[in-house]
Amino acid sequence: MLILPLDCKFSENKNTFVCFIFPLFTSICSYIWLLLQMVIDFTASWCGPCRTIAPFLAELAKKLPNVIFVKVDVDELNTIASDWAIEAMPTFMFLREGKILGKVVGANKDELQNTIAKHMNTTTSASTS
Repeated sequence: MLILPLDCKFSENKNTFVCFIFPLFTSICSYIWLLLQMVIDFTASWCGPCRTIAPFLAELAKKLPNVIFVKVDVDELNTIASDWAIEAMPTFMFLREGKILGKVVGANKDELQNTIAKHMNTTTSASTS
C-alpha cells in the first residue's frame, strides 16, 4: 500500500496520482521509482493536446494496474519540468527501476501505446480505442 501525503491525491484510478508541490514529487518518485514501473505525464492545464490525450491515458491506467501513472503540471512544478528538460507538452517519460527507458512527445495515441507496450511489463492488454 502506498501512503501519500496530503498534498498528493489519487485520481479515480488507484494507480494514477497528481502531485502539487516539488518536494512531494521528489519524495514520492524516489520512494516508488526504484520499485515500480512509471509513466510520467508532463502536462499543462492550458494545453489542448494534453486535454485531448488525458481520457486515453486514463483508460490505459485502468488497464495497466502494475504501472504507476504520474501527472506533473509543468506550471505548478516548473523546476521538475526544467530538471527533466521538458520542452513541449504533453511529454511522457517511461521509467522502470529508476531508469528512463523512453520518451514520447506529443499526443500521439499509437506512439504512446506502443512505447508502453515496449517498455512496461504489462499483464493486461494495453489496446484501447
